[in-house]
Amino acid sequence: IGTAAVRFATQVLASGSPIGRVRPIIVTLANELAETCAFTIYEPSTFSKIVTIVEHGPQPLGYAFEIGSRDGIHAGASGTPIAAFLPDDEIEKMLKRPLSKLTEFTVIDPDALRRKFRQIRKNGYAMSRGERIPGAGVGVGAPVSNRYGHVIGSVVVTIPAFRWKKDRLPRVEKLVREAAEKASLVGDVSPSRGVTS
Repeated sequence: IGTAAVRFATQVLASGSPIGRVRPIIVTLANELAETCAFTIYEPSTFSKIVTIVEHGPQPLGYAFEIGSRDGIHAGASGTPIAAFLPDDEIEKMLKRPLSKLTEFTVIDPDALRRKFRQIRKNGYAMSRGERIPGAGVGVGAPVSNRYGHVIGSVVVTIPAFRWKKDRLPRVEKLVREAAEKASLVGDVSPSRGVTS
């Protein structure tokens, strides 16, 4: 592990840091849902997000997020809630960039993504199935905002396909949105660009 990675981990795990204050929220969510949950931070210059907190529920099998991993925000339940709540001009900048088709379920058509983002804004959460990793299961995520209402990251839960039932969605999306709202109050890590919801 390089010194930069150690420095990053120290900042992320420090209990007094914004991310450290988010950790108990993610722990609670993982326990409530009994599934793997994570917190990501938006990186505006690359239209990507970085996984900063991962908490596993009690289930022996679950999704394996990697702390420090970076992915585009155009796909998945951890990325699309960020993308959807960006200002429209930022969304258009992102849509002009090459977007990776990670699986057969990854949406990369600009018009389809615009429609998807509008629906996420309307719902207040995103849901995905296998958009990043084939057969990875279902993800439900919600945006985290800073004190100015600008999106700065997301809270997400991932559930293996064999444990997913549609009737779980109302409770899952409610708890994820509530966790994201709580994280918004304590996890203000940057004045990054975004849009008030």
